[in-house]
Amino acid sequence: MKPHLSYLHRLGRAAFLCAERLADWEDRRRQRHCLATLDGRMLADAGISRSEAAEEAAKPFWKP
Repeated sequence: MKPHLSYLHRLGRAAFLCAERLADWEDRRRQRHCLATLDGRMLADAGISRSEAAEEAAKPFWKP
């Protein structure tokens, strides 16, 4: 028996949203890692204090 088309559409949409969420998490993880490696001059150029950078870098990847 063939699955109903709307079921397949919902399943495909759910898979797309899941992949999109995973990509967002990976991007956030990578950005926070890079932020943690910036030196004081680079942070000053960006207008970010060392404590602000450390606080942001310490957040888990799933938190915006």
